[in-house]
Amino acid sequence: MIGTIIEGTLRTEDLIPAFCDALYEQLSDFTKRQLTVGEKYRADQTSKILLQVETAAKVEGYYETEQASDDLDWLFSELNEYAFPGTYFGAHEDDGADFGYWSERDPECSICRRRHKSDDRHPCE
Repeated sequence: MIGTIIEGTLRTEDLIPAFCDALYEQLSDFTKRQLTVGEKYRADQTSKILLQVETAAKVEGYYETEQASDDLDWLFSELNEYAFPGTYFGAHEDDGADFGYWSERDPECSICRRRHKSDDRHPCE
Protein backbone atom coordinates (compact mmCIF):
# COMPACT_ATOMS: atom_id res chain seq x y z
CA MET A 1 0.00 0.00 0.00
CA ILE A 2 1.42 3.35 -1.01
CA GLY A 3 -0.19 6.56 0.14
CA THR A 4 -1.51 8.50 3.08
CA ILE A 5 -2.54 6.92 6.39
CA ILE A 6 -3.24 10.19 8.19
CA GLU A 7 -2.73 13.82 7.24
CA GLY A 8 -3.30 17.32 8.51
CA THR A 9 -2.27 16.68 12.09
CA LEU A 10 0.77 16.24 14.27
CA ARG A 11 -1.24 15.61 17.44
CA THR A 12 -0.17 12.48 19.30
CA GLU A 13 -3.80 11.67 20.12
CA ASP A 14 -4.55 11.55 16.38
CA LEU A 15 -1.38 9.80 15.23
CA ILE A 16 -1.25 6.92 17.72
CA PRO A 17 -4.71 5.46 16.91
CA ALA A 18 -4.12 5.85 13.15
CA PHE A 19 -0.67 4.27 13.40
CA CYS A 20 -2.05 1.40 15.53
CA ASP A 21 -4.70 0.67 12.89
CA ALA A 22 -2.11 0.78 10.12
CA LEU A 23 0.25 -1.53 12.01
CA TYR A 24 -2.55 -4.06 12.60
CA GLU A 25 -3.20 -4.02 8.87
CA GLN A 26 0.48 -4.47 8.05
CA LEU A 27 0.80 -7.34 10.56
CA SER A 28 -2.28 -9.01 9.09
CA ASP A 29 -0.80 -8.86 5.59
CA PHE A 30 2.62 -9.94 6.84
CA THR A 31 1.37 -13.00 8.74
CA LYS A 32 -0.59 -14.30 5.71
CA ARG A 33 2.64 -15.31 4.03
CA GLN A 34 4.97 -18.18 4.89
CA LEU A 35 7.01 -17.04 7.91
CA THR A 36 10.15 -18.32 9.53
CA VAL A 37 10.00 -19.11 13.23
CA GLY A 38 11.87 -15.87 13.94
CA GLU A 39 9.48 -13.78 11.84
CA LYS A 40 6.47 -15.39 13.52
CA TYR A 41 7.94 -14.71 16.98
CA ARG A 42 8.69 -11.08 16.08
CA ALA A 43 5.18 -10.54 14.70
CA ASP A 44 3.69 -12.06 17.87
CA GLN A 45 5.81 -9.77 20.06
CA THR A 46 4.84 -6.75 17.97
CA SER A 47 1.16 -7.66 18.34
CA LYS A 48 1.52 -7.92 22.12
CA ILE A 49 3.20 -4.53 22.42
CA LEU A 50 0.63 -3.01 20.07
CA LEU A 51 -2.15 -4.24 22.35
CA GLN A 52 -0.33 -2.66 25.33
CA VAL A 53 -0.14 0.67 23.47
CA GLU A 54 -3.85 0.58 22.67
CA THR A 55 -4.69 -0.26 26.29
CA ALA A 56 -2.50 2.55 27.61
CA ALA A 57 -4.09 5.00 25.16
CA LYS A 58 -7.44 4.51 26.90
CA VAL A 59 -6.11 5.97 30.16
CA GLU A 60 -6.97 9.62 30.70
CA GLY A 61 -3.94 11.88 30.31
CA TYR A 62 -1.93 9.25 28.43
CA TYR A 63 -1.30 11.42 25.39
CA GLU A 64 0.50 14.04 27.48
CA THR A 65 2.98 11.52 28.90
CA GLU A 66 6.52 10.57 27.96
CA GLN A 67 5.21 7.03 27.41
CA ALA A 68 2.92 8.27 24.62
CA SER A 69 5.91 9.91 22.95
CA ASP A 70 7.93 6.69 23.27
CA ASP A 71 5.00 4.65 21.93
CA LEU A 72 4.68 6.98 18.95
CA ASP A 73 8.38 6.51 18.18
CA TRP A 74 7.96 2.72 18.48
CA LEU A 75 4.92 2.73 16.17
CA PHE A 76 6.81 4.81 13.61
CA SER A 77 9.73 2.38 13.69
CA GLU A 78 7.51 -0.71 13.45
CA LEU A 79 5.48 0.69 10.57
CA ASN A 80 8.70 1.26 8.69
CA GLU A 81 9.95 -2.21 9.64
CA TYR A 82 6.82 -3.85 8.20
CA ALA A 83 6.68 -1.68 5.08
CA PHE A 84 6.33 -3.58 1.83
CA PRO A 85 9.52 -3.99 -0.19
CA GLY A 86 10.36 -0.85 -2.13
CA THR A 87 8.46 1.42 0.28
CA TYR A 88 9.13 3.24 3.52
CA PHE A 89 6.88 4.68 6.21
CA GLY A 90 7.21 8.35 7.11
CA ALA A 91 6.08 11.89 6.48
CA HIS A 92 5.59 12.94 2.89
CA GLU A 93 8.57 14.95 1.69
CA ASP A 94 6.37 17.90 0.72
CA ASP A 95 4.06 17.80 3.76
CA GLY A 96 5.37 16.94 7.21
CA ALA A 97 1.82 16.32 8.46
CA ASP A 98 1.06 13.67 5.81
CA PHE A 99 2.10 10.24 7.10
CA GLY A 100 1.99 7.09 5.04
CA TYR A 101 3.90 4.70 2.84
CA TRP A 102 5.97 6.12 0.02
CA SER A 103 8.00 4.64 -2.79
CA GLU A 104 11.76 4.28 -2.35
CA ARG A 105 12.37 4.86 -6.06
CA ASP A 106 14.65 7.77 -5.44
CA PRO A 107 17.46 7.59 -2.88
CA GLU A 108 17.49 9.88 0.12
CA CYS A 109 19.78 12.85 -0.27
CA SER A 110 22.70 12.79 2.16
CA ILE A 111 22.68 16.60 2.33
CA CYS A 112 19.01 17.50 2.90
CA ARG A 113 17.50 14.04 3.71
CA ARG A 114 14.85 14.45 0.98
CA ARG A 115 14.25 12.31 -2.06
CA HIS A 116 15.08 13.97 -5.36
CA LYS A 117 14.26 12.55 -8.75
CA SER A 118 17.37 10.79 -9.96
CA ASP A 119 17.25 12.52 -13.35
CA ASP A 120 17.30 15.99 -11.75
CA ARG A 121 20.46 17.97 -11.11
CA HIS A 122 21.07 17.75 -7.38
CA PRO A 123 19.34 20.88 -6.00
CA CYS A 124 21.30 20.86 -2.72
CA GLU A 125 24.72 21.36 -4.25
